[in-house]
Amino acid sequence: MEDQLTELDKLYFPHKWQKRFPFDQVLEEHIKFFNKETEKLKKSIRCELNVPYGLLPREKYDIIGIDLPDDSPILVHVHGGYWQVKEISHSNQGFLASVLHKNAIKLAAVGYELCPELSLQEIMLEIEVAIRRILDYAKKNKSRGIYLSGHSVGAHLVAALFSGFIQTLSSEEQSLVKAVFLSCGLYDLGPLTSTIINEGLKLTDENAKLLSPQNMELSSPEHVSVYVVAAEEDSPAFLDQSKAFYEKLKNSGFKVEYRLLEQVDHFNAVEKMIEEDFEATQLFLGEIRN
Repeated sequence: MEDQLTELDKLYFPHKWQKRFPFDQVLEEHIKFFNKETEKLKKSIRCELNVPYGLLPREKYDIIGIDLPDDSPILVHVHGGYWQVKEISHSNQGFLASVLHKNAIKLAAVGYELCPELSLQEIMLEIEVAIRRILDYAKKNKSRGIYLSGHSVGAHLVAALFSGFIQTLSSEEQSLVKAVFLSCGLYDLGPLTSTIINEGLKLTDENAKLLSPQNMELSSPEHVSVYVVAAEEDSPAFLDQSKAFYEKLKNSGFKVEYRLLEQVDHFNAVEKMIEEDFEATQLFLGEIRN
């Protein structure tokens, strides 16, 4: 496939910039990792699987660690996959609980429908519904806090919540949201309209602009910490977008930090979260412990 891509396409395919696997193999290995590590973890930790938040097949989330105290903090994770990869879903994101569970943190892994079956705007609304349901769960169990996480386009979906959705929450719900982790994200969708990726997304230039967090008016409760995390061996386009989005958040009054993970690529930036001494894992744990 690589030889069919334009230079612009390649900038939006993190496959090209990682150094561990051939271009056409890395996504397959990434999915194998998700499946293997999540399957192993689900056998050892009590879970509540496929909790529906809507009627469509992928409108579900898993809660990993239901054996932990009711008031445990909850990391809510939204997966990547360019809003299109069927093999990536909430069902194979449980690997993230490997270290979290040892530290008495629950994981809520959120699924969503894909393009082109739904539009990107509809997917963004799905995430809002899912977050409301998980907040209800957190309130019922008197959780000490909710922490939002998104990887790749999952970071886009989480970032977009701050364009209005967070402000619609009650003061109790807003106080539950403690921190946000945006890893290897895309925040300006404009360039995608000229790439092969847009065949499934069907974005117009106008829609791409409207649905880009980089172009949205964003605001946050003062107490919420935001971490924009980038990977050194990611695409230059992803790195540039992370830096630009960090600057936007800083200029918008967010409490925000930028972190660059050295010798890490787009894919193992999330895979290495099963390692307790990994920089990003320590970042998550440190913030949640505080």
